[in-house]
Amino acid sequence: MSTPTKEDLLAAITAYSPADSRPGFAKALEISGCESVEALRAAPEKWAGVIAGLKARTSSPSEQAFDRILDRIEETPDGAGTAKDWNEIAPRITGARDVLSKQQVAALIEAIHRKIPGKTLAGIRKQLDARWHKAAAAASGGYELISVCAADVKVEKLDFLWPGVMPRKYLFLLGGDPGVNKSTCTVDVAARMSREDFWPCSGERAPAGNTLFITAEDRPEDVIVPRLIEAGANLNRVFFAKGKVDADGKESGIDLGPESLVAIEKDIQKRNASLVIVDPVSAYLAGVDSHNDAEVRAMLMPVQEIAARNNCVIVLVLHFNKDNSKSGVHRLMGSVAFGATCRAAYAVVKDRTDPKKRHFLPIKANLAPDTRGFEFRIEDSNGQPKITWGAEFSSLTIEEALMPEDQPSKKDRAGLIIQTALGAGEIERTALFALTKSKGIGAKATYAALNDLGMKAQPSAFGGKWVYRLTESETATDEEFDKPESVPAAPLPAQQADEGSVFDSPDVGQPEAPKSNGHDTEAASALEQLFDADIQCSSEGDADALRKSVKSAGYSYGLIKKGCTVRGVTQAQLVALVKAPGRAVRQQRPAP
Repeated sequence: MSTPTKEDLLAAITAYSPADSRPGFAKALEISGCESVEALRAAPEKWAGVIAGLKARTSSPSEQAFDRILDRIEETPDGAGTAKDWNEIAPRITGARDVLSKQQVAALIEAIHRKIPGKTLAGIRKQLDARWHKAAAAASGGYELISVCAADVKVEKLDFLWPGVMPRKYLFLLGGDPGVNKSTCTVDVAARMSREDFWPCSGERAPAGNTLFITAEDRPEDVIVPRLIEAGANLNRVFFAKGKVDADGKESGIDLGPESLVAIEKDIQKRNASLVIVDPVSAYLAGVDSHNDAEVRAMLMPVQEIAARNNCVIVLVLHFNKDNSKSGVHRLMGSVAFGATCRAAYAVVKDRTDPKKRHFLPIKANLAPDTRGFEFRIEDSNGQPKITWGAEFSSLTIEEALMPEDQPSKKDRAGLIIQTALGAGEIERTALFALTKSKGIGAKATYAALNDLGMKAQPSAFGGKWVYRLTESETATDEEFDKPESVPAAPLPAQQADEGSVFDSPDVGQPEAPKSNGHDTEAASALEQLFDADIQCSSEGDADALRKSVKSAGYSYGLIKKGCTVRGVTQAQLVALVKAPGRAVRQQRPAP
Protein backbone atom coordinates (compact mmCIF):
# COMPACT_ATOMS: atom_id res chain seq x y z
CA MET A 1 0.00 0.00 0.00
CA SER A 2 1.45 3.39 -1.01
CA THR A 3 2.16 6.03 1.58
CA PRO A 4 -0.57 8.72 1.63
CA THR A 5 0.37 12.22 0.60
CA LYS A 6 -0.22 15.54 2.32
CA GLU A 7 -3.09 16.12 -0.14
CA ASP A 8 -4.73 12.84 0.90
CA LEU A 9 -4.56 13.94 4.54
CA LEU A 10 -6.10 17.36 3.78
CA ALA A 11 -8.88 15.74 1.71
CA ALA A 12 -9.82 13.46 4.64
CA ILE A 13 -9.85 16.41 7.06
CA THR A 14 -12.05 18.46 4.69
CA ALA A 15 -14.46 15.54 4.20
CA TYR A 16 -14.78 15.19 7.98
CA SER A 17 -15.78 18.85 8.46
CA PRO A 18 -16.56 20.51 5.12
CA ALA A 19 -17.84 23.80 6.55
CA ASP A 20 -15.05 24.37 9.02
CA SER A 21 -11.68 22.62 8.86
CA ARG A 22 -10.86 23.21 12.52
CA PRO A 23 -12.93 20.24 13.89
CA GLY A 24 -11.26 18.05 11.25
CA PHE A 25 -7.74 19.11 12.31
CA ALA A 26 -8.69 18.65 15.97
CA LYS A 27 -9.91 15.10 15.30
CA ALA A 28 -6.79 14.35 13.25
CA LEU A 29 -4.58 15.46 16.16
CA GLU A 30 -6.64 13.33 18.55
CA ILE A 31 -6.30 10.24 16.37
CA SER A 32 -2.57 10.74 15.79
CA GLY A 33 -1.69 11.79 19.35
CA CYS A 34 0.24 14.81 18.05
CA GLU A 35 0.30 18.03 20.08
CA SER A 36 0.10 20.41 17.10
CA VAL A 37 -0.54 20.59 13.37
CA GLU A 38 3.20 21.13 12.82
CA ALA A 39 3.92 17.90 14.68
CA LEU A 40 1.38 16.06 12.53
CA ARG A 41 2.95 17.40 9.34
CA ALA A 42 6.33 16.14 10.54
CA ALA A 43 5.00 12.61 11.15
CA PRO A 44 3.89 11.19 7.73
CA GLU A 45 4.03 7.67 9.18
CA LYS A 46 0.82 8.51 11.10
CA TRP A 47 -1.11 9.90 8.15
CA ALA A 48 -2.54 6.52 7.04
CA GLY A 49 -4.05 5.89 10.50
CA VAL A 50 -5.42 9.42 10.69
CA ILE A 51 -7.04 9.15 7.26
CA ALA A 52 -8.62 5.78 8.15
CA GLY A 53 -9.96 7.16 11.43
CA LEU A 54 -11.41 10.24 9.79
CA LYS A 55 -13.07 8.23 7.02
CA ALA A 56 -14.69 5.90 9.57
CA ARG A 57 -16.20 8.84 11.38
CA THR A 58 -17.14 10.69 8.20
CA SER A 59 -19.40 7.83 7.11
CA SER A 60 -21.79 8.32 10.04
CA PRO A 61 -23.52 11.64 10.81
CA SER A 62 -24.34 10.37 14.29
CA GLU A 63 -20.68 9.60 14.96
CA GLN A 64 -19.68 13.08 13.82
CA ALA A 65 -22.27 14.72 16.08
CA PHE A 66 -21.31 12.46 18.97
CA ASP A 67 -17.59 13.21 18.61
CA ARG A 68 -18.12 16.96 18.42
CA ILE A 69 -20.33 17.04 21.54
CA LEU A 70 -17.97 14.72 23.41
CA ASP A 71 -15.00 16.94 22.48
CA ARG A 72 -16.80 19.92 24.01
CA ILE A 73 -17.57 17.96 27.18
CA GLU A 74 -13.96 16.80 27.48
CA GLU A 75 -12.75 20.40 27.37
CA THR A 76 -14.14 20.74 30.90
CA PRO A 77 -11.99 19.35 33.72
CA ASP A 78 -13.51 16.51 35.74
CA GLY A 79 -15.76 17.83 38.52
CA ALA A 80 -15.14 21.47 37.56
CA GLY A 81 -18.04 22.07 35.19
CA THR A 82 -20.33 25.05 35.71
CA ALA A 83 -23.80 26.15 34.68
CA LYS A 84 -22.17 27.90 31.70
CA ASP A 85 -20.73 24.59 30.50
CA TRP A 86 -24.13 22.90 30.90
CA ASN A 87 -25.91 25.65 28.97
CA GLU A 88 -23.46 25.18 26.09
CA ILE A 89 -23.50 21.37 26.04
CA ALA A 90 -27.23 20.66 26.58
CA PRO A 91 -28.47 22.52 23.44
CA ARG A 92 -25.95 20.62 21.32
CA ILE A 93 -27.31 17.29 22.55
CA THR A 94 -30.96 18.23 22.06
CA GLY A 95 -30.13 19.66 18.64
CA ALA A 96 -28.57 16.38 17.56
CA ARG A 97 -31.21 14.14 19.20
CA ASP A 98 -32.57 13.05 15.83
CA VAL A 99 -29.25 11.52 14.74
CA LEU A 100 -27.83 10.32 18.06
CA SER A 101 -28.50 6.72 19.09
CA LYS A 102 -29.70 5.76 22.57
CA GLN A 103 -26.25 4.39 23.34
CA GLN A 104 -24.56 7.62 22.25
CA VAL A 105 -26.91 9.75 24.38
CA ALA A 106 -26.23 7.49 27.36
CA ALA A 107 -22.46 7.87 26.86
CA LEU A 108 -22.75 11.68 26.68
CA ILE A 109 -24.83 11.73 29.88
CA GLU A 110 -22.17 9.72 31.68
CA ALA A 111 -19.47 12.11 30.43
CA ILE A 112 -21.46 15.13 31.69
CA HIS A 113 -21.93 13.40 35.05
CA ARG A 114 -18.14 13.18 35.41
CA LYS A 115 -17.56 16.81 34.49
CA ILE A 116 -20.38 18.76 36.18
CA PRO A 117 -20.85 18.30 39.94
CA GLY A 118 -24.30 18.13 41.59
CA LYS A 119 -26.03 16.40 38.71
CA THR A 120 -27.23 12.79 38.84
CA LEU A 121 -27.55 10.60 35.77
CA ALA A 122 -31.34 10.54 36.10
CA GLY A 123 -31.42 14.31 36.63
CA ILE A 124 -29.32 14.96 33.52
CA ARG A 125 -31.56 12.71 31.41
CA LYS A 126 -34.72 14.35 32.77
CA GLN A 127 -33.43 17.85 32.00
CA LEU A 128 -32.36 16.82 28.49
CA ASP A 129 -35.77 15.25 27.87
CA ALA A 130 -37.51 18.42 29.07
CA ARG A 131 -35.40 20.55 26.72
CA TRP A 132 -36.07 18.17 23.85
CA HIS A 133 -39.86 18.09 24.36
CA LYS A 134 -40.01 21.86 24.73
CA ALA A 135 -38.05 22.39 21.51
CA ALA A 136 -40.13 19.84 19.61
CA ALA A 137 -43.40 21.29 20.92
CA ALA A 138 -42.36 24.77 19.87
CA ALA A 139 -41.45 23.52 16.40
CA SER A 140 -44.79 21.72 16.00
CA GLY A 141 -47.01 24.56 17.17
CA GLY A 142 -47.18 23.80 20.90
CA TYR A 143 -47.79 20.04 20.95
CA GLU A 144 -45.59 17.02 20.39
CA LEU A 145 -46.77 13.53 19.56
CA ILE A 146 -45.44 10.90 21.93
CA SER A 147 -44.47 7.88 19.83
CA VAL A 148 -42.28 4.82 20.13
CA CYS A 149 -40.31 2.87 17.58
CA ALA A 150 -41.43 -0.70 16.97
CA ALA A 151 -37.84 -1.85 17.51
CA ASP A 152 -37.98 -0.45 21.06
CA VAL A 153 -41.21 -2.26 21.96
CA LYS A 154 -40.69 -5.19 24.29
CA VAL A 155 -42.75 -8.05 22.89
CA GLU A 156 -44.92 -9.88 25.42
CA LYS A 157 -46.85 -13.11 25.03
CA LEU A 158 -50.61 -12.70 25.31
CA ASP A 159 -51.66 -14.35 28.56
CA PHE A 160 -55.11 -15.56 29.62
CA LEU A 161 -56.47 -15.95 33.13
CA TRP A 162 -59.24 -18.21 31.77
CA PRO A 163 -57.75 -19.70 28.56
CA GLY A 164 -59.46 -18.32 25.48
CA VAL A 165 -61.99 -16.37 27.54
CA MET A 166 -60.46 -13.81 29.94
CA PRO A 167 -57.22 -12.17 28.71
CA ARG A 168 -54.99 -10.66 31.38
CA LYS A 169 -54.27 -6.90 31.23
CA TYR A 170 -57.65 -6.19 29.62
CA LEU A 171 -61.25 -5.41 30.50
CA PHE A 172 -63.78 -8.24 30.30
CA LEU A 173 -67.50 -7.50 29.99
CA LEU A 174 -70.23 -9.85 31.24
CA GLY A 175 -73.74 -9.00 30.07
CA GLY A 176 -77.21 -10.46 30.39
CA ASP A 177 -80.78 -9.85 31.45
CA PRO A 178 -81.54 -9.42 35.16
CA GLY A 179 -81.90 -12.72 37.00
CA VAL A 180 -79.84 -14.93 34.66
CA ASN A 181 -77.10 -15.54 37.29
CA LYS A 182 -74.37 -13.22 36.01
CA SER A 183 -73.18 -12.55 39.55
CA THR A 184 -73.25 -16.28 40.31
CA CYS A 185 -70.89 -16.74 37.34
CA THR A 186 -68.40 -14.27 38.84
CA VAL A 187 -68.59 -16.12 42.17
CA ASP A 188 -67.87 -19.42 40.42
CA VAL A 189 -64.83 -18.01 38.60
CA ALA A 190 -63.46 -16.50 41.82
CA ALA A 191 -64.00 -19.78 43.69
CA ARG A 192 -62.41 -21.79 40.88
CA MET A 193 -59.28 -19.62 41.02
CA SER A 194 -59.09 -19.70 44.81
CA ARG A 195 -58.89 -23.51 44.87
CA GLU A 196 -57.05 -23.98 41.53
CA ASP A 197 -59.87 -26.00 40.04
CA PHE A 198 -60.24 -26.93 36.36
CA TRP A 199 -61.76 -24.48 33.90
CA PRO A 200 -64.95 -25.64 32.12
CA CYS A 201 -64.43 -27.93 29.09
CA SER A 202 -60.69 -27.83 29.71
CA GLY A 203 -57.96 -29.97 31.14
CA GLU A 204 -56.21 -26.86 32.39
CA ARG A 205 -56.42 -25.72 35.99
CA ALA A 206 -57.12 -22.14 37.01
CA PRO A 207 -54.05 -20.40 38.40
CA ALA A 208 -54.11 -19.68 42.13
CA GLY A 209 -55.25 -16.10 42.41
CA ASN A 210 -57.01 -13.53 44.56
CA THR A 211 -60.23 -11.71 43.68
CA LEU A 212 -61.37 -8.21 44.61
CA PHE A 213 -65.17 -7.69 44.48
CA ILE A 214 -66.55 -4.18 43.98
CA THR A 215 -70.30 -4.80 44.25
CA ALA A 216 -73.33 -2.61 44.71
CA GLU A 217 -76.31 -4.97 44.45
CA ASP A 218 -75.39 -7.93 46.67
CA ARG A 219 -74.07 -7.86 50.23
CA PRO A 220 -71.10 -10.07 51.13
CA GLU A 221 -72.68 -11.09 54.43
CA ASP A 222 -75.84 -12.79 53.19
CA VAL A 223 -75.32 -13.33 49.45
CA ILE A 224 -71.77 -13.42 48.09
CA VAL A 225 -69.92 -15.20 50.90
CA PRO A 226 -72.61 -17.91 51.32
CA ARG A 227 -72.42 -18.52 47.57
CA LEU A 228 -68.62 -18.65 47.72
CA ILE A 229 -68.85 -21.25 50.50
CA GLU A 230 -71.20 -23.45 48.44
CA ALA A 231 -68.84 -23.07 45.46
CA GLY A 232 -65.98 -24.40 47.60
CA ALA A 233 -63.96 -21.18 47.59
CA ASN A 234 -60.89 -20.52 49.70
CA LEU A 235 -62.26 -17.41 51.44
CA ASN A 236 -58.75 -16.22 52.29
CA ARG A 237 -58.30 -15.38 48.61
CA VAL A 238 -61.43 -13.21 48.22
CA PHE A 239 -61.73 -9.54 49.23
CA PHE A 240 -64.46 -6.88 49.13
CA ALA A 241 -64.07 -3.14 48.55
CA LYS A 242 -66.10 -1.25 51.17
CA GLY A 243 -65.13 2.33 50.32
CA LYS A 244 -62.14 4.67 50.53
CA VAL A 245 -60.67 6.79 53.34
CA ASP A 246 -58.63 10.01 53.04
CA ALA A 247 -55.62 11.19 55.05
CA ASP A 248 -57.92 12.67 57.70
CA GLY A 249 -59.70 9.36 58.21
CA LYS A 250 -62.88 10.45 56.43
CA GLU A 251 -64.61 7.58 54.66
CA SER A 252 -66.51 7.86 51.40
CA GLY A 253 -67.85 5.68 48.61
CA ILE A 254 -65.97 4.58 45.53
CA ASP A 255 -66.59 4.83 41.82
CA LEU A 256 -64.49 4.68 38.66
CA GLY A 257 -63.41 8.31 38.94
CA PRO A 258 -59.72 9.37 39.22
CA GLU A 259 -59.60 9.58 43.04
CA SER A 260 -61.18 6.19 43.59
CA LEU A 261 -59.07 4.53 40.89
CA VAL A 262 -55.91 5.46 42.79
CA ALA A 263 -57.26 3.71 45.89
CA ILE A 264 -58.52 0.74 43.87
CA GLU A 265 -55.13 0.21 42.21
CA LYS A 266 -53.34 0.36 45.55
CA ASP A 267 -55.65 -2.33 46.92
CA ILE A 268 -55.18 -4.49 43.81
CA GLN A 269 -51.45 -4.35 44.47
CA LYS A 270 -51.89 -4.89 48.21
CA ARG A 271 -54.11 -7.95 47.69
CA ASN A 272 -52.15 -9.19 44.66
CA ALA A 273 -55.49 -9.55 42.89
CA SER A 274 -55.64 -11.40 39.56
CA LEU A 275 -59.35 -10.72 39.13
CA VAL A 276 -61.39 -7.58 39.88
CA ILE A 277 -65.19 -7.71 39.55
CA VAL A 278 -67.23 -4.50 39.22
CA ASP A 279 -70.88 -5.51 39.58
CA PRO A 280 -72.69 -3.72 38.05
CA VAL A 281 -70.49 -1.15 36.32
CA SER A 282 -73.50 1.16 35.95
CA ALA A 283 -73.38 1.77 39.74
CA TYR A 284 -69.85 3.23 39.57
CA LEU A 285 -69.97 5.69 36.67
CA ALA A 286 -68.83 8.77 38.64
CA GLY A 287 -71.39 11.05 37.00
CA VAL A 288 -70.56 9.86 33.48
CA ASP A 289 -73.44 9.71 30.99
CA SER A 290 -73.67 5.98 30.25
CA HIS A 291 -75.09 6.69 26.78
CA ASN A 292 -72.31 9.09 25.76
CA ASP A 293 -69.63 7.30 23.76
CA ALA A 294 -66.84 9.77 24.45
CA GLU A 295 -67.52 9.98 28.19
CA VAL A 296 -67.69 6.21 28.63
CA ARG A 297 -64.43 5.66 26.72
CA ALA A 298 -62.68 8.40 28.71
CA MET A 299 -63.82 6.76 31.96
CA LEU A 300 -62.83 3.21 30.95
CA MET A 301 -59.37 3.94 29.52
CA PRO A 302 -57.75 4.55 32.96
CA VAL A 303 -59.44 1.36 34.19
CA GLN A 304 -57.90 -0.50 31.24
CA GLU A 305 -54.48 0.93 32.13
CA ILE A 306 -54.83 -0.35 35.70
CA ALA A 307 -55.53 -3.85 34.36
CA ALA A 308 -52.47 -3.65 32.11
CA ARG A 309 -50.13 -2.35 34.83
CA ASN A 310 -51.19 -5.01 37.31
CA ASN A 311 -51.52 -8.01 34.96
CA CYS A 312 -55.08 -8.67 36.05
CA VAL A 313 -58.54 -9.01 34.51
CA ILE A 314 -61.17 -6.41 35.41
CA VAL A 315 -64.69 -7.74 34.85
CA LEU A 316 -67.46 -5.22 34.19
CA VAL A 317 -70.95 -6.66 34.76
CA LEU A 318 -73.63 -4.92 32.70
CA HIS A 319 -77.36 -5.52 32.18
CA PHE A 320 -78.98 -5.96 28.78
CA ASN A 321 -81.39 -3.35 27.45
CA LYS A 322 -85.00 -4.28 26.67
CA ASP A 323 -84.77 -4.07 22.87
CA ASN A 324 -85.18 -7.71 21.82
CA SER A 325 -84.83 -6.77 18.16
CA LYS A 326 -81.11 -6.17 18.66
CA SER A 327 -78.41 -8.70 19.20
CA GLY A 328 -74.83 -9.03 20.42
CA VAL A 329 -73.04 -5.91 21.58
CA HIS A 330 -76.10 -3.76 20.81
CA ARG A 331 -78.10 -5.49 23.55
CA LEU A 332 -75.76 -4.06 26.21
CA MET A 333 -77.29 -1.26 28.22
CA GLY A 334 -75.91 2.21 27.58
CA SER A 335 -73.27 3.25 25.07
CA VAL A 336 -71.77 0.79 22.61
CA ALA A 337 -68.42 1.98 24.00
CA PHE A 338 -68.79 -0.48 26.90
CA GLY A 339 -68.56 -3.41 24.53
CA ALA A 340 -66.12 -1.73 22.15
CA THR A 341 -63.56 -0.85 24.84
CA CYS A 342 -63.48 -4.38 26.28
CA ARG A 343 -61.48 -6.83 24.18
CA ALA A 344 -63.64 -9.74 25.34
CA ALA A 345 -67.36 -9.75 26.13
CA TYR A 346 -69.62 -12.67 27.07
CA ALA A 347 -73.30 -12.96 27.92
CA VAL A 348 -75.34 -15.27 30.14
CA VAL A 349 -78.56 -16.31 28.38
CA LYS A 350 -81.37 -18.56 29.63
CA ASP A 351 -82.12 -21.72 27.69
CA ARG A 352 -85.55 -21.61 26.05
CA THR A 353 -86.61 -25.10 27.06
CA ASP A 354 -84.81 -25.84 30.34
CA PRO A 355 -85.43 -23.23 33.09
CA LYS A 356 -82.29 -24.27 35.01
CA LYS A 357 -79.97 -24.24 32.01
CA ARG A 358 -77.86 -21.24 30.95
CA HIS A 359 -75.60 -20.48 28.01
CA PHE A 360 -72.35 -18.57 28.56
CA LEU A 361 -71.72 -17.18 25.06
CA PRO A 362 -69.16 -14.85 23.47
CA ILE A 363 -70.44 -11.51 22.23
CA LYS A 364 -66.95 -10.60 21.03
CA ALA A 365 -63.52 -12.16 21.52
CA ASN A 366 -60.91 -10.08 19.74
CA LEU A 367 -57.93 -11.84 21.28
CA ALA A 368 -59.04 -15.48 21.27
CA PRO A 369 -58.94 -17.88 18.30
CA ASP A 370 -61.73 -20.08 19.70
CA THR A 371 -65.07 -18.36 20.22
CA ARG A 372 -67.24 -21.26 21.37
CA GLY A 373 -69.58 -20.76 24.29
CA PHE A 374 -70.31 -22.89 27.34
CA GLU A 375 -73.33 -24.35 29.10
CA PHE A 376 -74.11 -24.60 32.80
CA ARG A 377 -76.98 -25.47 35.10
CA ILE A 378 -78.14 -23.67 38.22
CA GLU A 379 -78.59 -26.08 41.11
CA ASP A 380 -79.80 -25.40 44.63
CA SER A 381 -77.14 -25.99 47.29
CA ASN A 382 -78.30 -25.31 50.84
CA GLY A 383 -80.56 -22.55 49.59
CA GLN A 384 -77.85 -20.94 47.45
CA PRO A 385 -77.48 -21.06 43.64
CA LYS A 386 -74.53 -23.14 42.52
CA ILE A 387 -73.18 -23.58 38.99
CA THR A 388 -72.51 -26.95 37.40
CA TRP A 389 -70.75 -26.57 34.04
CA GLY A 390 -71.57 -28.85 31.13
CA ALA A 391 -68.96 -31.22 29.75
CA GLU A 392 -69.50 -29.97 26.19
CA PHE A 393 -69.37 -26.57 24.54
CA SER A 394 -72.63 -24.85 23.67
CA SER A 395 -73.79 -25.24 20.07
CA LEU A 396 -75.55 -21.86 20.12
CA THR A 397 -74.26 -18.51 18.96
CA ILE A 398 -75.20 -15.31 20.76
CA GLU A 399 -77.38 -14.31 17.81
CA GLU A 400 -79.33 -17.57 17.99
CA ALA A 401 -79.69 -17.41 21.77
CA LEU A 402 -81.07 -13.86 21.66
CA MET A 403 -83.34 -14.40 18.67
CA PRO A 404 -87.03 -13.86 19.51
CA GLU A 405 -88.80 -17.15 20.20
CA ASP A 406 -91.15 -16.81 17.22
CA GLN A 407 -88.17 -16.86 14.82
CA PRO A 408 -86.31 -20.08 14.00
CA SER A 409 -82.63 -20.16 14.90
CA LYS A 410 -79.98 -20.36 12.20
CA LYS A 411 -79.37 -23.97 13.14
CA ASP A 412 -83.07 -24.80 12.71
CA ARG A 413 -83.19 -22.98 9.39
CA ALA A 414 -80.07 -24.82 8.27
CA GLY A 415 -81.75 -28.12 9.17
CA LEU A 416 -84.74 -27.30 7.00
CA ILE A 417 -82.52 -26.27 4.10
CA ILE A 418 -80.46 -29.46 4.41
CA GLN A 419 -83.53 -31.69 4.36
CA THR A 420 -84.97 -29.78 1.42
CA ALA A 421 -81.72 -30.03 -0.53
CA LEU A 422 -81.61 -33.77 0.11
CA GLY A 423 -84.97 -34.30 -1.56
CA ALA A 424 -83.05 -35.52 -4.62
CA GLY A 425 -81.16 -38.03 -2.49
CA GLU A 426 -77.76 -36.38 -2.04
CA ILE A 427 -75.90 -33.06 -2.38
CA GLU A 428 -72.21 -32.20 -2.61
CA ARG A 429 -70.70 -30.81 0.58
CA THR A 430 -69.41 -27.62 -1.08
CA ALA A 431 -72.76 -27.01 -2.74
CA LEU A 432 -74.62 -27.47 0.54
CA PHE A 433 -72.47 -24.96 2.43
CA ALA A 434 -72.74 -22.51 -0.48
CA LEU A 435 -76.52 -22.88 -0.29
CA THR A 436 -76.75 -22.23 3.46
CA LYS A 437 -74.33 -19.31 3.13
CA SER A 438 -76.58 -17.76 0.49
CA LYS A 439 -79.38 -17.87 3.07
CA GLY A 440 -77.25 -15.97 5.60
CA ILE A 441 -76.30 -19.06 7.60
CA GLY A 442 -72.68 -19.69 8.52
CA ALA A 443 -70.70 -22.91 8.55
CA LYS A 444 -70.94 -23.25 12.33
CA ALA A 445 -74.76 -23.38 12.30
CA THR A 446 -74.73 -25.72 9.29
CA TYR A 447 -72.39 -28.15 11.01
CA ALA A 448 -74.56 -28.01 14.14
CA ALA A 449 -77.66 -28.84 12.08
CA LEU A 450 -75.87 -31.72 10.36
CA ASN A 451 -74.81 -33.01 13.75
CA ASP A 452 -78.39 -32.87 15.04
CA LEU A 453 -79.51 -34.80 11.96
CA GLY A 454 -76.77 -37.37 12.54
CA MET A 455 -75.33 -36.79 9.08
CA LYS A 456 -71.71 -37.09 8.02
CA ALA A 457 -70.12 -36.46 4.62
CA GLN A 458 -69.48 -39.56 2.52
CA PRO A 459 -67.48 -40.08 -0.68
CA SER A 460 -69.61 -40.01 -3.80
CA ALA A 461 -69.74 -42.97 -6.11
CA PHE A 462 -68.96 -40.64 -8.99
CA GLY A 463 -65.77 -38.60 -9.12
CA GLY A 464 -64.80 -39.07 -5.48
CA LYS A 465 -66.55 -35.88 -4.29
CA TRP A 466 -67.85 -35.70 -0.73
CA VAL A 467 -71.61 -35.61 -0.40
CA TYR A 468 -74.37 -35.76 2.17
CA ARG A 469 -76.98 -38.46 1.54
CA LEU A 470 -80.55 -38.93 2.63
CA THR A 471 -80.93 -42.25 4.39
CA GLU A 472 -84.16 -44.22 4.61
CA SER A 473 -84.93 -42.73 8.01
CA GLU A 474 -84.49 -39.16 6.82
CA THR A 475 -87.02 -37.19 4.84
CA ALA A 476 -86.92 -33.74 3.42
CA THR A 477 -89.13 -31.17 5.14
CA ASP A 478 -88.77 -27.99 3.17
CA GLU A 479 -92.26 -26.60 3.65
CA GLU A 480 -90.87 -23.45 5.28
CA PHE A 481 -89.14 -22.56 2.00
CA ASP A 482 -91.02 -24.43 -0.76
CA LYS A 483 -94.63 -24.96 0.39
CA PRO A 484 -97.15 -23.82 -2.24
CA GLU A 485 -99.91 -21.55 -1.09
CA SER A 486 -102.41 -24.01 -2.59
CA VAL A 487 -101.53 -26.70 -0.01
CA PRO A 488 -103.47 -25.83 3.16
CA ALA A 489 -103.15 -27.73 6.41
CA ALA A 490 -106.16 -30.05 6.68
CA PRO A 491 -107.10 -33.32 8.34
CA LEU A 492 -106.79 -36.54 6.37
CA PRO A 493 -109.83 -37.08 4.12
CA ALA A 494 -111.88 -40.12 5.04
CA GLN A 495 -111.84 -41.71 1.56
CA GLN A 496 -111.49 -45.36 0.66
CA ALA A 497 -108.98 -46.49 -1.92
CA ASP A 498 -110.08 -47.40 -5.40
CA GLU A 499 -110.56 -51.09 -5.91
CA GLY A 500 -107.36 -52.73 -7.05
CA SER A 501 -105.01 -50.14 -5.56
CA VAL A 502 -101.41 -51.31 -5.32
CA PHE A 503 -101.39 -50.05 -1.73
CA ASP A 504 -103.91 -52.71 -0.82
CA SER A 505 -102.06 -55.46 -2.68
CA PRO A 506 -100.88 -58.39 -0.52
CA ASP A 507 -97.66 -58.47 -2.52
CA VAL A 508 -96.70 -54.95 -1.52
CA GLY A 509 -97.94 -54.72 2.02
CA GLN A 510 -98.46 -51.50 3.95
CA PRO A 511 -96.42 -50.79 7.10
CA GLU A 512 -98.09 -49.24 10.08
CA ALA A 513 -98.02 -45.44 9.83
CA PRO A 514 -96.23 -43.59 12.64
CA LYS A 515 -98.14 -41.45 15.08
CA SER A 516 -98.97 -38.14 13.46
CA ASN A 517 -98.75 -34.61 14.71
CA GLY A 518 -99.92 -31.35 13.13
CA HIS A 519 -97.02 -31.27 10.72
CA ASP A 520 -97.56 -34.94 9.73
CA THR A 521 -101.25 -34.24 9.15
CA GLU A 522 -100.40 -31.39 6.83
CA ALA A 523 -97.95 -33.59 4.91
CA ALA A 524 -100.47 -36.41 4.56
CA SER A 525 -103.10 -33.93 3.42
CA ALA A 526 -100.75 -32.64 0.74
CA LEU A 527 -100.16 -36.22 -0.43
CA GLU A 528 -103.94 -36.78 -0.59
CA GLN A 529 -104.36 -33.67 -2.70
CA LEU A 530 -101.60 -34.91 -4.98
CA PHE A 531 -103.57 -38.12 -5.56
CA ASP A 532 -106.51 -36.01 -6.73
CA ALA A 533 -104.36 -34.01 -9.14
CA ASP A 534 -103.92 -34.85 -12.82
CA ILE A 535 -100.17 -35.31 -12.57
CA GLN A 536 -98.52 -37.49 -15.18
CA CYS A 537 -94.97 -38.77 -15.35
CA SER A 538 -93.21 -37.64 -18.51
CA SER A 539 -90.55 -40.36 -18.61
CA GLU A 540 -90.04 -43.94 -17.55
CA GLY A 541 -91.14 -43.08 -14.04
CA ASP A 542 -87.87 -42.95 -12.09
CA ALA A 543 -87.54 -40.98 -8.85
CA ASP A 544 -85.99 -37.93 -10.48
CA ALA A 545 -88.77 -37.72 -13.05
CA LEU A 546 -91.35 -38.02 -10.30
CA ARG A 547 -89.69 -35.24 -8.34
CA LYS A 548 -89.74 -32.96 -11.37
CA SER A 549 -93.37 -33.77 -12.04
CA VAL A 550 -94.36 -33.01 -8.46
CA LYS A 551 -92.39 -29.77 -8.40
CA SER A 552 -93.76 -28.63 -11.79
CA ALA A 553 -97.28 -29.07 -10.43
CA GLY A 554 -96.52 -26.60 -7.64
CA TYR A 555 -96.07 -29.09 -4.81
CA SER A 556 -93.20 -29.41 -2.33
CA TYR A 557 -91.45 -32.70 -2.99
CA GLY A 558 -90.12 -32.73 0.56
CA LEU A 559 -93.64 -32.35 1.93
CA ILE A 560 -94.94 -35.14 -0.32
CA LYS A 561 -92.16 -37.46 0.87
CA LYS A 562 -93.08 -36.64 4.43
CA GLY A 563 -96.65 -37.55 3.63
CA CYS A 564 -95.46 -40.86 2.24
CA THR A 565 -93.68 -41.57 5.50
CA VAL A 566 -96.80 -40.76 7.51
CA ARG A 567 -98.98 -42.96 5.27
CA GLY A 568 -96.44 -45.77 5.04
CA VAL A 569 -95.90 -45.31 1.29
CA THR A 570 -92.42 -46.00 -0.05
CA GLN A 571 -90.82 -43.98 -2.82
CA ALA A 572 -90.81 -47.05 -5.04
CA GLN A 573 -94.56 -47.44 -4.55
CA LEU A 574 -95.13 -43.80 -5.36
CA VAL A 575 -93.08 -44.14 -8.54
CA ALA A 576 -95.03 -47.30 -9.46
CA LEU A 577 -98.26 -45.31 -9.52
CA VAL A 578 -97.08 -43.15 -12.40
CA LYS A 579 -94.64 -45.52 -14.09
CA ALA A 580 -96.56 -45.71 -17.35
CA PRO A 581 -96.80 -42.34 -19.17
CA GLY A 582 -100.30 -40.97 -19.12
CA ARG A 583 -101.35 -42.83 -16.02
CA ALA A 584 -102.80 -40.44 -13.46
CA VAL A 585 -101.65 -40.61 -9.85
CA ARG A 586 -105.20 -40.20 -8.67
CA GLN A 587 -106.14 -43.54 -10.15
CA GLN A 588 -104.05 -45.33 -7.54
CA ARG A 589 -104.72 -43.35 -4.39
CA PRO A 590 -103.93 -45.26 -1.17
CA ALA A 591 -106.51 -45.80 1.49
CA PRO A 592 -106.39 -43.40 4.49
